[in-house]
Amino acid sequence: MLKKISMSTLLLVFASGQVCNINVNPVTGTPLRDADATILIERKAGSNQANVEAEITRGFSGVVLEEDQSVKVNGDELEGARGNYGALVDAADTYSIAVTDPRRGTDTTEIAEPPPFEISTPLENELTSLSGFSIEWTEPDAELDVEVVLTQSLLGDDLLLKVGPTVDDGEVEIKSSALADAGFGQGEPHDHGDKIRRADGIAGFDDGTAVCRLAVSIDVNPGP
Repeated sequence: MLKKISMSTLLLVFASGQVCNINVNPVTGTPLRDADATILIERKAGSNQANVEAEITRGFSGVVLEEDQSVKVNGDELEGARGNYGALVDAADTYSIAVTDPRRGTDTTEIAEPPPFEISTPLENELTSLSGFSIEWTEPDAELDVEVVLTQSLLGDDLLLKVGPTVDDGEVEIKSSALADAGFGQGEPHDHGDKIRRADGIAGFDDGTAVCRLAVSIDVNPGP
């Protein structure tokens, strides 16, 4: 039986923006100007909503927001606990992050979604070779980085291969040796690309990183 391979092209601005779970020593009564935050906004092309995940910490502890404190993205308040918060928000070209603390009022930071792009090689349902192939996309930007992530479910195993991050010059080569080391085989793959914009500094926090990601997907077919 043919198995599905998922090939994910992850295009980052300056660095990736992973949000980790904080589950120890939650703290309350923390002025947000003394806290750090990482806010990740990601949307799949064609979707009318974006998913927002936020990690708010002070030191190694997750920050529990007080009743009058809030973090909103385009007017939608993030909800959660123990330093981890999230929401689904309407898709937009630009996202406004509003940080409210009664000690200082509301501070706002904006981050633009990456511009639309397409995976130009391979094409939809095109054959990709396990002997190696290239992934290309439109609208390359030398100020961006790119990371390619390939996954495959094969014989009950979930396989994973990451290439990069590297400078976004519009193309990444997937080498046969890397595919072999990851244990990939023939099947029905899925090619998924994300472009990500990063902004260092979120007004209202001591230190913060905002990351906005746009994902594009196509189906391709791996072969010899």
